[in-house]
Amino acid sequence: MMNYEIRTVTNEKIRHQIYDKVDYFIQKERLKDIFSTGHPDILRVRKIASKYDLLKLDLPREYGGMGADVVTMANIYFRLGKISANAREIVGMGHGRLLLDRWDEDRQRWIDRIVSGESFVGIGITEDGAGSDVRKIKSSIRHLDGISSILNVNKDYISRIYEADIFVFFVRNVEDGAISCVVVDDLNSIDCLRVSRQPMGLDGWSFGGLVIRDLKIPRSNVLHGEGKGLDVLKRHFAYWRILVSMLCLGSAYQAIEETIAFCKERPIFGGRLSDLQSVGHRLAESVTYIEAAKSLCIMAAKAIDESSNNALKLSSMAKWYSTEVAYKCLHMCVRLQGARGYEFNNSTRRRLLDIEGFLIADGSNDLMKSIIYKELVGKDIYNKTLLR
Repeated sequence: MMNYEIRTVTNEKIRHQIYDKVDYFIQKERLKDIFSTGHPDILRVRKIASKYDLLKLDLPREYGGMGADVVTMANIYFRLGKISANAREIVGMGHGRLLLDRWDEDRQRWIDRIVSGESFVGIGITEDGAGSDVRKIKSSIRHLDGISSILNVNKDYISRIYEADIFVFFVRNVEDGAISCVVVDDLNSIDCLRVSRQPMGLDGWSFGGLVIRDLKIPRSNVLHGEGKGLDVLKRHFAYWRILVSMLCLGSAYQAIEETIAFCKERPIFGGRLSDLQSVGHRLAESVTYIEAAKSLCIMAAKAIDESSNNALKLSSMAKWYSTEVAYKCLHMCVRLQGARGYEFNNSTRRRLLDIEGFLIADGSNDLMKSIIYKELVGKDIYNKTLLR
């Protein structure tokens, strides 16, 4: 077990205390109002969250955190999704969990910066021409000696390019071609080119590319061991995909609640839209799909908490199924709301475009199905599908 993994919370009382704390933060700080604008100051929200100690949620207890398990974090992300998909990472360590591999003073310095809201961690994997197939990335690290390395990064279509001052990049070792996980811990103090892109949704965060040329870094900035990047990706995203899956389901569930309220008020043919059985059936199907997807997410979360060998497979199932369910439910809500649902500033329309991003982001749904198939039949048969 890698030491950055979540530590299990076995005390149900503690779990509900955490939920109460998150719910109080959401209500007290009026987060639904803040995120209704579509462009909130997310770093400011994280700074406020730090005053509630909520950036320590999934930080293990031995590092001064709350040690929330994956089940707890999954249920919290469902709550965040009801606010907005842009509310992801307003609590917790996020991708900063990757930094816990280090055993020196840098690790504590990074933790202190993150949990205080002073710093935020981004992750850079995707490049133009290298997305799902991580082995095709061209960003590289060349080791000069036992102390220093030269880093070259050309990432694209990634989030948090302006918000994050600490970035974890996945790069290729020049020496042997293996993939490594590397941290740049002060992005704002180096010569770095940021290229902005405009996404269809999820526009609460910056999006685009990062270019870094010939940056000299300590060789110790390689995390989890040289050439271990693919293993790190599997473990980290098995966790992360469950969270974004629950985020999407929470967003869809909130839209359904708003659509039900709309249907109860919308007059049609001498009655209300909610009087139509066909409308009721569509809403009933949608909430059933969401509850089924939530159950799959919690099953996957428990698998990680229990260090089950099925964790990767279940997490991949949860990601593709939950995001597809959320998208279909949101599309149904837009249609039930009619012309109002097609309005640019309609909250359900915004949620639909946000969740469409997660059909691709953090591992496309086609990739998730490939991972599941590989887990089912083994590496040798799976490699034949890739013509390897």
